[in-house]
Amino acid sequence: MLPALAYGLTFLTKRPTCVLLVHFKSKDLTRLHAQGQFWHIFFLQQPGEFGGAIIAQDEIDTWTVHYFLPLGTDTDNIGSEEAVYTVLGGMHGKYEIKIDEILVRSVWRPSIAVARTWASLDRRVFIAGDAAHQNIPTGGYGMNMGIGDAYDLGWKLAAAMHYGGPELLTSYELERRPVAVRNIEHSGQHMQVHLSVAQFFEGQNPDCIDEPTAEGRALRQRIHEHYQAHDGENKDFGIEMGYIYQSNIVHTPESDGIKPDWQAAQYTPSTWPGSRAPHVFLSDGSAVFDHLGKDWSLVTFTETNADVEVLLTAASALAIPIKHVDLRGEHEARRLWERDFVLVRPDEHVAWRSNSVGNIEEARSILEVAIGFKPIDPTIENGFGRTDPLGEKFTTTMEMKTQVRSYELEQMGEFQQ
Repeated sequence: MLPALAYGLTFLTKRPTCVLLVHFKSKDLTRLHAQGQFWHIFFLQQPGEFGGAIIAQDEIDTWTVHYFLPLGTDTDNIGSEEAVYTVLGGMHGKYEIKIDEILVRSVWRPSIAVARTWASLDRRVFIAGDAAHQNIPTGGYGMNMGIGDAYDLGWKLAAAMHYGGPELLTSYELERRPVAVRNIEHSGQHMQVHLSVAQFFEGQNPDCIDEPTAEGRALRQRIHEHYQAHDGENKDFGIEMGYIYQSNIVHTPESDGIKPDWQAAQYTPSTWPGSRAPHVFLSDGSAVFDHLGKDWSLVTFTETNADVEVLLTAASALAIPIKHVDLRGEHEARRLWERDFVLVRPDEHVAWRSNSVGNIEEARSILEVAIGFKPIDPTIENGFGRTDPLGEKFTTTMEMKTQVRSYELEQMGEFQQ
């Protein structure tokens, strides 16, 4: 197993936890919607203790319950129906519904981790998805990250076999690992939002939450304000779309302007090198992505073809499959895409942009950086307070404590209930 870099986190729970998951069918909407239609409902098992959650998968007849239990609990002795009833009852005892079918049952442990190294030294073995990172389901980042890993690694492996340089595969870890660190950290933050609700019930009668009293209204208001102030779980588009790759194959000249500020709650479209190329509808109603090639794309807004031909000639000499997308006259797209020349990678991230190209030697140099023949210095600031991509120390927004053990995929933090 590859070495791992792990970080301990402190959460608001009290004991090591495992989770019994029950995925089931039920059309008992009268009972399930007793408090109204929902997507997620979170339950306290008793005052100060998080008990579980139910998720509406299609708001018709398919549901998932997560039952939080002390680590070491013999879950084999807990029936699936019993788990559902217990979670739905919360602090008030079991709440029975009619279950038509149990689809899936499993046990998982809420932990977050990221592998320290994502490739073997000779770049013949790579890891991706859950092998490279583990996260809590809150935020829904797991599948997105896994697909992103596969997309990034896939096009680079294909390019390395046909036209890519020796440093192209090195960029996989440099680009994807910082995304994983940021995303799994936020999955922990989102989980804390739900766990911390228990603190509002401490020192008072929990039944007051349902009562039309001043105490009940005050408690409901505090919980409402808590969720309004921490609503990023389903709204943090910056996490989903706003990451900017910085690696040995993304070259950003110092004169290229100011890098967009990253915010978890906001995605700012930009063609800053390393960014996801922004969507825009063109004047004929089509999406710009419908015009991009399946490999590389050179998107231009210029009225002259001289620089275009220079870049395309250099790409041909390097055997780079590239499509020229001529968008002259598309003024709204030009405003959003910011430059006359934008080189888009097969994964639809921007490799380079400019308002001019230069001579054939400069064009070749641009492309050689992008495909790994002429890498820039990989010791770069990656947005996490770390400059050495393989270093062990850096600071994130939660001041995560570093704990390193070679050849183990360690848990960054384990929720305790």
